[in-house]
Amino acid sequence: MDTTDNKPFIPFARQWSLRNGFGSAERADELAQFPETVGRESLSFENLGAGCGLFRYSGVTYQPVHIQGTVISDRPFVMIRIPRAGATNFHFGKAGSICESPDRYGLFLHAHLDVPAASESRPNDPCGVVVPMISVDQLATMLMGMHAPKVIQDFLDGRGDNAVINPRMSVAMRQLGRHLEAPSPYHGDLSRFHLQGKLFELFGEIVNDLGDDGQTAWPQGRGGRAKVSTVCDMLLANLDHPPPLESLAREVGWSVKRLSDTFREVTGKTVTAWVVAQ
Repeated sequence: MDTTDNKPFIPFARQWSLRNGFGSAERADELAQFPETVGRESLSFENLGAGCGLFRYSGVTYQPVHIQGTVISDRPFVMIRIPRAGATNFHFGKAGSICESPDRYGLFLHAHLDVPAASESRPNDPCGVVVPMISVDQLATMLMGMHAPKVIQDFLDGRGDNAVINPRMSVAMRQLGRHLEAPSPYHGDLSRFHLQGKLFELFGEIVNDLGDDGQTAWPQGRGGRAKVSTVCDMLLANLDHPPPLESLAREVGWSVKRLSDTFREVTGKTVTAWVVAQ
């Protein structure tokens, strides 16, 4: 940790390049910031203890930038990227590629720590993301006694390779992202405990989001949450003029009564009350 200039330590290293070849050299102890001609950005990291951490990032580039980033860790870990604005294409070695957006989050299982995640920025498209990370040891503690999806269980048992999953953003995940993006209302140890609690909630939602194959978002049979999530997304896209219940029910293949009953069961509110709360 560099203490000579009192900069906060951020366990993240990256290199970036423009299409004309101009770029930065990777430095393992410091984030390579964009010059003003390339873009502007803000990155912070909060160490929550107990194998947990939280990145918050916002920025925009003025031209296409290719970025390779590596989180500095001595243990396998899980990284959850919850986009708050913008869309980003990621490539994670042999694990594959995903596109993150406010509709889909990224779940990265880092079993092998030497593989960076590569992304391509979209010029003049502001990006905001909240990124919790959890060590494999803490994740095992969180999921003790729970039935974990196979891809996560293999990761915990040390049998899995790197993996990246791109589940649909549920209403609950979106709300947790808002909580984690904002500063904690508490201070000191209480703030860390508060944010650790949100991470526990977050991973509970992720386990629900993943089916037994490790890919399915909001599987059917869990209280109709897949269809309720779809309805919520439709409402969020049309808050000024919400679609009538009949149209919403038709879109998800339900009766109006079933939609009303299941929506209240999942969200705790009627459709009208939920819209007003947004």
